[in-house]
Order: sequence, then C-alpha cells, then structure tokens
Amino acid sequence: MTSTIIQEFIQSLDEEIKAIKKGGGGSITKLFNGRFLREVSGLFVYVFNLENFLAVLGESPAEIEIRGKKFPAQVLSTQGSEIEIGIEHSCGHFIPEAKLQTKLWYLLELLKKKYIECQNGSAKADFHLSELVFSGQQLNYKSTDKSVIHYSYSIDPPNEAQKQAIEASFLSRLSIIWGPPGTGKTKTIAQVIEAHLNTGRRVLLVSHANNAVDEALEQVAKHLKPTPFYQEGKLVRLGIPQHEHLMKITEEGLELVLLDKIAEKLGESLTKEKNTLETENVRLDEVLSGFNAAFQAVQMFRTLMSELDALKSGISESMRELNCVSKDLVRLEESQIINKDKLIEAQSCGRLKKIFKGLNPQKIQREIDKTSVAIDSKRRVKKEIKVQLDELENVKMQKVQKVNGIKREIDILTNQDSSFGDSDIVECSRCNIKNRVKQYAENIKPICGKCKAELPSYSKRTYSVEELEKMKIEFNKRKEVHQEIVWKGVEKGVEI
Repeated sequence: MTSTIIQEFIQSLDEEIKAIKKGGGGSITKLFNGRFLREVSGLFVYVFNLENFLAVLGESPAEIEIRGKKFPAQVLSTQGSEIEIGIEHSCGHFIPEAKLQTKLWYLLELLKKKYIECQNGSAKADFHLSELVFSGQQLNYKSTDKSVIHYSYSIDPPNEAQKQAIEASFLSRLSIIWGPPGTGKTKTIAQVIEAHLNTGRRVLLVSHANNAVDEALEQVAKHLKPTPFYQEGKLVRLGIPQHEHLMKITEEGLELVLLDKIAEKLGESLTKEKNTLETENVRLDEVLSGFNAAFQAVQMFRTLMSELDALKSGISESMRELNCVSKDLVRLEESQIINKDKLIEAQSCGRLKKIFKGLNPQKIQREIDKTSVAIDSKRRVKKEIKVQLDELENVKMQKVQKVNGIKREIDILTNQDSSFGDSDIVECSRCNIKNRVKQYAENIKPICGKCKAELPSYSKRTYSVEELEKMKIEFNKRKEVHQEIVWKGVEKGVEI
C-alpha cells in the first residue's frame, strides 16, 4: 500500500477519534440493576440497565467501578436500555449500581498506531491485496477445478447467483458478495466456509459486528454438525457470543463451537484418565499410610518391649532384695526367741547359775530391745518392697496389654499390606502410572497450547514423574523397614 493511502487512513482515523471524544464517547455511564448471567472463557457476564442510551462497539475495552473498586471489563453488546458486560472478577449475583467508563476510540487508536508503525518501517505488513483493491486493477482469475468445490445442499439449496458467489471465492483472491437484506448472504457465506473447509483450507470469519459473525457461524454449525469439523471441535467461536445467540446456540445443540465446550469435549478422555490416575494415587497413598502406621506400630512395639525388659529387671532386683530382707527377718525373729528364752531362764535361776552360764538379764534385755528395733525395720522394708513389687506388676500388666494390642495391630496392618501384593507388583504399578502420566501430559499439552488462557481449569491434583519416583522409593524403603522390624520383634519374642 502506498504511503499516500496509509497517510489518508491515519488522517481519517484521527478525525474519527476526535469526533468520538468530542461526542463524549469516553464519558462515564451510570449502570444499575446488574444481574449475573454466566461465566464464559474466564469472564463473568452481567447484564445492566442503562441510565442513558450508549452507542459502543461489541467487545470494546472498558473499566467498571463497583462499590468503589475498579475492574477491567469488556462491553459485549448493547440492546436498547440494556448492556452486557464481561468482568474479569466475580462481583456476586446482583450489583445494584455501577459506573462504566468506556474509551470508544481505543481500537481506532490501536489501528492508527499500527499504520504509523508500517509507515515508518518499524513494523511489516503485507498490503499486496489492499494495493490491488485500491489501484482498481482487474484481478486475474485462478484456474480451479470446479469438481473440488463441494458443499452440502440443505433443504433450501443455493440459487444460481449464490452458486456463482461460492465458485468465485475459489477463483479469485478477493471476492465481494453483495445483496440487499434477505437475499441469503449469510447462508452463502456459510456454504463458502464449508466448501473451503472441505478442501483442507483454514477459514477465519471476521466482521465489524459480532452479530454477523454469530449468525454465519450458526449456519455453518448447522450444516456441519454431523461432520468431523463440528464433532472434533474445529469450528471455534473466539470471544463471547451475544446473549441471544448464545441462547440460540444452546437451544439448537450447537455448543461445540464454544471454546469452553470444545475443551471439555476434547478433554473427556483425558479427564477420565486423570481421574483414574488420581484414584490410583489415592490407593497408593493408602498403601504408604498403611506402611507408615505399621512402622510406627513396630516402633511402639520395640519401645514397649524395652520398657518391659526394664520392668522385669526391676522386678527381679526387688525380688532379690525381698528375699534378703525375708531371710534377715527370719534370722532376727529366731534370735529374738532365743534371747527371750535366755531372759526367762536368767530371771528364774540363782546367782551362781547365772555366773556359771553367763546369763545377764540386763544385757539380754538390751539385746532383745535392739533385735525388736531391727525386726520392725526389716518388716517395714519388706512391706515397702512388696508394695513396690505390686506396683511393678501392675505396670507390667499394663505394658503387656499394650504389647498385645500393638501385636494385633501389626498383624492387621501386615495382612492389609499383603493385599497390595509384593514389591515387584507395586513397582510394576508405579511404572504403569509413570507411563500413563507421561501420556496424559503429552495429550493435554496441545490442547493447552491451542486454547491458552481461554481453557477452563481442569487441573486437580496431579503427580509429576519425579514425585512418583520419590513415592516409589519411599514406599519400598518403608516396606523393607517395616518387614525387618516386624520379624525382629517376632524373633525376639515376648513372654505374656
């Protein structure tokens, strides 16, 4: 395109921008009675009533103020006193009042900027077709075999003029279909798109108004609904359709042109696979949890066994001490009996006999008193040792009961763990999961790449290959430790 024509475009855009600004195209408009309609492609769509009439292009960028907070928004459509607005944040189901600030010149300024960049050489664009149009030159027709032009004949087949229009789209780089309202332009465009798709071409349908795009897309979807073009999600409506067209698409069962529905359809098998993987991971988590519980139970078992050993040593020591005290007590009691007999004899015999036998009543009495004190002391010690022994025996019984409980728990956990198979089976399961995770990632990547930020989030909990490998190592490690400790505890044995 010549620099003169580009300059004329820039000048025309300048005049249009000035006119819009002068006419208040960027003013603040008051909205009220906002109702939430739906969520589409990450935008929360609300319909508001307008205080004053507003003329604005569909999908124009705007800013909306709600309860003192400002949010980026898009004006989706206006009809009479109602306006549909897409907001990037959810603001509840009802918004009593809001303020909308529009910049109707935004897109025009963006277009002007692109022209300036092309004019000064900082950006490149192919204006070859535009130059042919503005030069008034006759475009050469391409030789195309009409047999490749194929489209379906509906109940209302195209007339001769419409057939010529469809054929012309194959014969020339630029075709203009013109006709007054009601002459079937939209239907013809739909069949043009179908014909080009049947030859393996890609088609981009654009319009100054979203309404025209939606109407043409409805026709295309109706024609191609039984075909792979529709069933495989190859007819994509970018952006957000107007509410009335969205309702019509839904009623006629043509939702598979919407990006969200396409992603949902293409992701069905992947979602099932992901759910299967998540179920498997939950099962493996339960396995690890079971081994962890068994490991803790064995640790508790070992602790209790150590405590029981200590109690047995304590009881044995107390028994030895009790035996010693009992023997001392018996010896003292026997000595006391002998001393008492001596005291009776000393008190009853004469002086000569006392001297001859060495019987001194006072000395014998002192010995009896001393022995009585020793006997009382030994009896108290014996009683204390018995009390201590009783306490130790009670503690031992409690420990034994705990040991029995832990052993039963270990048996139960061991039986549960055995139901998951041996380590080879578990490792095989892990390998299968790892391969399926890789396949899942490879399948989901192209969809995410195509849909980008438009895709709804289907990602719940997933595991990377590295995470699964760590889980496998931890799984085997815990199982080996668990089995080793269980059998060591069993081999050691507990007397109950």
